[in-house]
Amino acid sequence: MESKKLFILRILQILEKYSDENHPLTQNQIIKFMEKDFDTICERKAIGRNISYLKEAGYDIENVGHNGVYLLSRKFESSELSLLIDSVLASKHIDKKHSGDLINKLIDEGGKYFVNTTNCIYYNKQWQKTDNKTVFYNIEILNEAISEEKQVYFIYNQYDINKKLVPKREKEYLVNPYKLLIHNQHYYLISNNDNHSNISYYRIDKITNIKKLNSVRKPESELDKNVNLDIDKIDTALPYMFADEIKKITLKCKILIIDDLVDWFGNTFTVIKADNEFIWVDIDASPKAMQYWAMQYCELVEIIRPKKLRIKMAEMAANINTVYNNENNI
Repeated sequence: MESKKLFILRILQILEKYSDENHPLTQNQIIKFMEKDFDTICERKAIGRNISYLKEAGYDIENVGHNGVYLLSRKFESSELSLLIDSVLASKHIDKKHSGDLINKLIDEGGKYFVNTTNCIYYNKQWQKTDNKTVFYNIEILNEAISEEKQVYFIYNQYDINKKLVPKREKEYLVNPYKLLIHNQHYYLISNNDNHSNISYYRIDKITNIKKLNSVRKPESELDKNVNLDIDKIDTALPYMFADEIKKITLKCKILIIDDLVDWFGNTFTVIKADNEFIWVDIDASPKAMQYWAMQYCELVEIIRPKKLRIKMAEMAANINTVYNNENNI
């Protein structure tokens, strides 16, 4: 049998798990849960006394007379827990096992009756998840390296035709880590390859065999003068994570695409003119990323400037036309 010193902790755990506004617990019910869950026998006086101590300690416990007591407030509201669970499910950088573990912990925070109000857990297998089970470890090591300004090396992987992660090259990547970024549901490491002055982006769910080194990372002052490590600017300037120099890009867009522009670029773009059908906007962004972004909106978006990018788009369109008009490819 457990020590009586643990009574107060066990009573709190029972209230967290089994009580809410619609399910208050009487002292007799708490005694039964103490015996069932913790193999502990206690008296009614001990229940009442320890509940008083919990109230004195600041726990929001509501007394409803003969119906008993319940924990009025928790760390998270049910709606907050549901939002967090949905976020875990939607996170492609968290593997299935860790997703399930995290969701179970969140459900436990809501108590027994929260489980009956959400079916999110049952959809876990339907979401696309990484197979890399070292993501949390990678993040932990990278956070340490960034805070200590140390270099790291790792194996960087890509998917093969069997949809398995395999090393992109045999040699490890030696990098100077600066920041972590969540972008398009993936975690990225913003870093610099030691022999270059620009920055590179690595998907953390594609990193394995990571190790923090004792060597000090390259100072930001030694990076190329055009490198910008401002997370907000990186997030909006790179719809896709291509590491090229940010340029001012002018687009002519059908006015109906304004919602999409805000979704992708927030309030960072500038409307330079508009009529009843079109808007012209300036965006500071990666030309290579915008090349692919504009392709998905090809019927709604035209790149006006820079000229080099406009020519590139025309070449891509011509190549696509050739491919799809070639009957021999069918």
